Amino acid sequence: MHSLLGNAQLLVLAPALLVAAIHDLRTRTIRNRLVLSIAIAGLMTQVVTGGWQGLATGVSAAALGFLCLLPLYLTKGMAGGDVKLMAATGTWLTVPLVLAATGTALVVGALIAGFHLLMRRPDTAIAYAPAIALGTFGALWWQ
Repeated sequence: MHSLLGNAQLLVLAPALLVAAIHDLRTRTIRNRLVLSIAIAGLMTQVVTGGWQGLATGVSAAALGFLCLLPLYLTKGMAGGDVKLMAATGTWLTVPLVLAATGTALVVGALIAGFHLLMRRPDTAIAYAPAIALGTFGALWWQ
């Protein structure tokens, strides 16, 4: 059953994160409907692949993803949609994997922010969904 989760991550989560990243780059927003769809699909997949334990894993990983980025939102370093997207992404992952994805996303986001500073565009809002997508892809690939 574990391979079913891996296949779903590639077939459902990856394209959904790409859609979120592209939309965020274009509009600097992430649609709540997309985030909710990712979360519901992730939890449903966790239940199908792992039953109640899978559901607990998805909810725990989502909460951790949310909590990891919440301080950045509270200090106005990130928008709420980014935090919600990381939580929704967490529903597809395990606790260690969401930590890896979040950590990698933070590094990618820092690199993007540094690039913005080098380009002398410090006032430009940074689309963070691409960093979340790349961080998640990296963590899944490393797994």
